[in-house]
Amino acid sequence: MGWAAHGLASDAASGVRQVADTAHGEWASVAAFGGQALGTSFAYRTRMTNWNFGFFALTIFVGVACGEADATSDPGTGATNGGAGAAGGKAGSSGSGGAAGASGSSGSTGAAGAGGSGGSRPFAKLEIIEIGSTNSNKPIEFDVPDEALGFHIASRSDFVGMWGVERVLGPDGEAVFDAFTPKGGNSAIGYGYLGHAGATVPANDQPSTLPPMAGKWQVALSAVPTESKVYIQKTSDGEFHGGELDLHIYIPDGLKIHDPDPMHAITAADAAMDASVQARVDAFFDRVTEFFGIGRGLVEFHAIEAKHLEAVGEAAYGELVKVSGSVDDGQAVHFVWAQTVDPFGGFPVWGISPGIPGQAIETGTQASTLALALWSEFNAAADGLTMVHELGHFLGLNHTTELDGVHADPLTDTAQCAGIDESNLGACPDKSNIMFPAFYGTTGGVGIEVSPTQVAIVRGAPVYRAYASGPVETNALSVGSPGTAMAVDRVRRPALAGGRTFVACGHSLGHVR
Repeated sequence: MGWAAHGLASDAASGVRQVADTAHGEWASVAAFGGQALGTSFAYRTRMTNWNFGFFALTIFVGVACGEADATSDPGTGATNGGAGAAGGKAGSSGSGGAAGASGSSGSTGAAGAGGSGGSRPFAKLEIIEIGSTNSNKPIEFDVPDEALGFHIASRSDFVGMWGVERVLGPDGEAVFDAFTPKGGNSAIGYGYLGHAGATVPANDQPSTLPPMAGKWQVALSAVPTESKVYIQKTSDGEFHGGELDLHIYIPDGLKIHDPDPMHAITAADAAMDASVQARVDAFFDRVTEFFGIGRGLVEFHAIEAKHLEAVGEAAYGELVKVSGSVDDGQAVHFVWAQTVDPFGGFPVWGISPGIPGQAIETGTQASTLALALWSEFNAAADGLTMVHELGHFLGLNHTTELDGVHADPLTDTAQCAGIDESNLGACPDKSNIMFPAFYGTTGGVGIEVSPTQVAIVRGAPVYRAYASGPVETNALSVGSPGTAMAVDRVRRPALAGGRTFVACGHSLGHVR
């Protein structure tokens, strides 16, 4: 189906718990994650149903509480036991240094935080091509510039049957995407569901896609009524220079969370100050930066109704994932956190992406928003890494090897597990990859790997704001060498009447304003 999900099932007879991954309707076992033993077991298999949600009316009370992101940052405050004060400014603002921490009983006075460097690095402008209405599978041409890192084709239709992105041809005439499938792969992911279909380039490691060849590309959509756009991620010179990812998190009132604090209830109003929320957001961005060289941007918390705590069944799930409609279209990622996410009825999932790829840039659709269930079984590191895994699906990454033993990703630089067996996942050569279908034997994500092509696919996605130019600080990785970049340059929309949005500006969740 193109859905990607992780879940947790319980075997009442044996008491064994399994992590589930249902991208192709399979249930997998897992050894350990985040220092918490989850056990191993046989696989449960279930075939997913066709999803055909209608449009739901949902009132969301969301506004804005951050103001212009290029305004001076609030000064940080030093810790009381000799800790250093937080940095007062970010790149792009001339913030003053944080206040020195007060002398504690067992520590000296904390050092003042450093001020912002002032002056922002310019972001590249996302190029948007309006394909418009089509009703034919005749190839449509569009120009891709030499500076492109990648592009995303997004299509909408009310058609219920089989439709989608059938074929994508490069300027050299080579089909990099054919029969709804990236060349080199065997999973059809370009067809429509939930009223949306999409395809990304690069989605494999064909020479014409890494980076995308400049010139006239062609896309053939199914012969049904569609509305389509192409979003092109580019820089000033076609080289990756880092960037920034904005994150919107939607929190139902009363959501329960833990680690490092004991289990407790939160709302969007107190999320920015909550250590358990911060731990998950930090874990997510630490890995996104380490793996892909994309830094933390603006983090916003949006209050949604308590009824979304338990999203069980198609209708409830359909309402849950449309909450991003309260935010304007734009370059960002949207996650809704809930207590239970069970779109299939009887098979609650841990995390779920609405597609491979999802509907990037456009908010408020049922293919725009990722979901994460917060359970007592998983700690902050586990939740953060699951968010990264689901983000990978959303940006076009398949599982390295599917648990059915038949399907695999189209990449030549990721290992595949011949004869994959859920009872012996440790024998798989791809077990440490971020897109392996089960988190096997990892503690807090230590040892997780990405391949250079996986990095290139994510960097070519339009959801983050790429720096147009400038240096990149590289990190030591087992595979690949992404850089890190931190800056904020964001113009916010006006607050909606009666709205509630809680924003953690900059790179810390230390304050709400």
